[in-house]
Amino acid sequence: MRHRILALLALVVVATPAFAETRVTPATFVFAKPGTTTRDQAVKLAGTPTEEYESEVLQGETEIDVVRTNPARHIDLTVRSEKSGRRIERVKVAHWRDDVDTSLFATLVFRDGKLAWAIVPVSESESTKQKLLDRYGDIPKTSSEPRVKGDLRIERTTYAFPARGVTYVQRGDEKITHKVIYAPLE
Repeated sequence: MRHRILALLALVVVATPAFAETRVTPATFVFAKPGTTTRDQAVKLAGTPTEEYESEVLQGETEIDVVRTNPARHIDLTVRSEKSGRRIERVKVAHWRDDVDTSLFATLVFRDGKLAWAIVPVSESESTKQKLLDRYGDIPKTSSEPRVKGDLRIERTTYAFPARGVTYVQRGDEKITHKVIYAPLE
């Protein structure tokens, strides 16, 4: 009897697939090239996204916080569309969240089947404004805006290099944690 139980346990251990842990690192998403990368390529190289959904954005806009479209968001986009004369576009969003460090994530946004922009973690060499100055040799276009999360008001600062197609995002006094990759702007 004991041998049968041990044999069954051995069979269960061998037959149970190992848990595939999702890890989100700067190197994981180095392949992301706006205008070129497809969703299928992203899944092949980075694994299955944690979640996927459709959303809406204004034509030509690159949003850092791409959320699911809901009635309030749709109304806001409609008003902004009418004021700006830009149309509302549908995009597909693929989102990966790290299983160990849940502050790490990557979001890839696809328009017409190709990567429109990506929000990915930064490497240590991109984690402060000084390191960006050292890396690029020029001063980024900097802007700040307050963000409200519950009862907290957090300043979000962006450091943009539009001609290079990259903007870095810093929340509050923390290090820079993510960058937005998009087609370079002239």
